[in-house]
Amino acid sequence: MSDHKLDGKLFYERINTFYNFWKKDATLKSTASVLILNGNQEVTYSKTLSLQIWLFGYELPESALLFTKDHLYFLSSKKKCDFLRSVQGEKENVRVELLERDKSDKDRANFARLLELMKSAGDACGFVAKDKPTGDFAGGLMAAVKGSRIELRDVAPSLSLLLAVKDEAELQLLRKSGEVARKLFADYLRKAIIDIVADEKKVKHSKISADLEAALKKPKYTAGLDADYLDICYPPIIQSGGQFKLKYSIESNSTALHQGVVLSMIGVRYKCYCTNIIRTLMIQPAKAVTEAYNVAAELLQMATNELRDGVTFGHIYQLVEKEAGKHPGMAEKMLKNLGFVTGIEFRDSSLTLVAKSSVVAKRGMVVNLNIGFENLANPEAKSSQADKTFAIFLADTVLVNGEGEPATVLTPAKLKASANTIAIKEPEPARARKTKPKSQSRSYSVGAIDELLLIANFAAKPPKRNEQKSRPNCLIKCWTMPRPDCRACQPKATQKRLQRALCRTKAPVRCLKRRTFKACACIRTRSTSRSFFLYSARLCRFTSLISRMLARQLWLASTPTCASTSRILAPRCPRRSSRTPAPTV
Repeated sequence: MSDHKLDGKLFYERINTFYNFWKKDATLKSTASVLILNGNQEVTYSKTLSLQIWLFGYELPESALLFTKDHLYFLSSKKKCDFLRSVQGEKENVRVELLERDKSDKDRANFARLLELMKSAGDACGFVAKDKPTGDFAGGLMAAVKGSRIELRDVAPSLSLLLAVKDEAELQLLRKSGEVARKLFADYLRKAIIDIVADEKKVKHSKISADLEAALKKPKYTAGLDADYLDICYPPIIQSGGQFKLKYSIESNSTALHQGVVLSMIGVRYKCYCTNIIRTLMIQPAKAVTEAYNVAAELLQMATNELRDGVTFGHIYQLVEKEAGKHPGMAEKMLKNLGFVTGIEFRDSSLTLVAKSSVVAKRGMVVNLNIGFENLANPEAKSSQADKTFAIFLADTVLVNGEGEPATVLTPAKLKASANTIAIKEPEPARARKTKPKSQSRSYSVGAIDELLLIANFAAKPPKRNEQKSRPNCLIKCWTMPRPDCRACQPKATQKRLQRALCRTKAPVRCLKRRTFKACACIRTRSTSRSFFLYSARLCRFTSLISRMLARQLWLASTPTCASTSRILAPRCPRRSSRTPAPTV
């Protein structure tokens, strides 16, 4: 513990909050002391750990906390006692006493003193019944307490209410945790699933979950936070293929991602404070899937607006259930739990949004709101069994504000159906390719030859700024990078032929954009299918190709007339033999 320091100011603020709450809560008022015992068990969430982290900022295993009306006794090893040495003594009507463990007698003397303090405080002692501390230290102290005549009362529900209302320091940590959760979904997971669908890859749910967990340590998704303080609340859950379980306790299976409805569940912890986000991605959804998603999104938005200071959790559930009943068949498929209070402990089982809950929402509470529909039927499904049933699951972490204000969303990822729909573009049907007889030679229009000659001029000498106005519009825009889809830059009929001619050129070529010489005549980028042609400074075979095409066209289309003989004379084609006479009319 030498590398860690206790925040004394924050400790005294929260210890005073604890004692003030003790005076108001009915269950705590009936006890004279409270014993918080932590063993050596490896657990992620418990009420004991939550209280220790809330008070000290760290978990302290194999330690005991005994609260009386005006004292706090701490029993643990010397190293942990040194960690609390700065707050030892009396301050703000609370006296902190540190007791170091004595392993020589297996802490029998320390246990006897704690029992004497509990008896002198009163007959009833509060404890957390659900937590089962293990180890010789915790087991020995609990056995000594149960062997005495001290009455034990469970105060876990009261501690839940104490920890449910967050102070400003806790809210800052929760806002940062929520931002990381949002970035993981919006900036990583959504794009990853789009890539899988676009490339038609076969990727297992477990592989996507593992990659998502690894992305939590990448600076791109940590929102500038220290990755050492970031962790997951539970292994990310990815589900698809018609088999859905809307629970946080399941694991992603080894089935490949199915292109239909995909559920993604992400929980993030920052300095032990938890936030959660759940979204449903729809790949080429049917009408029934989109309608069900819109209903779930509307209900989640309504619950967020209605969750305010002074409203009971049961009232929120009844409002949502009534609204879901307006849509045929949806109320029966809706989950019976609309969420829970979250914080240091991911899910507080005593503070859930169910129909009969009497818990009152208070300003500063952070709630995980979720809306889920399972076993929904898709009437438009074809033969695939995976598309016949689907589920919709949405969740956000929200902060309860004042009486007249709706809750604030801490994980503000887009909720609309359009933002979570992945559309697959159908491939265009291949056009029938027209074949020409072998005897028929290719012909080129005079306009195309003129355009090619213009491009050759641009390649040899780029235009000046004052000359660009007289150039064709398309050539002005893209003379540095002729595009395949621009007929003026490179006619479709000659595109491949020009590329072959340029690639055979061994001479260095000029890059018109950077005005440098390179050895390759054409390049193709990864991100686009366009080819960028670089024209030779010497023109080489390029100019010879142009001249042959021009001569061929002139021979076919524009033959001069001799006035003396009244015969039409055509120039000889370069491809014909010199002995072949010109055609006559």
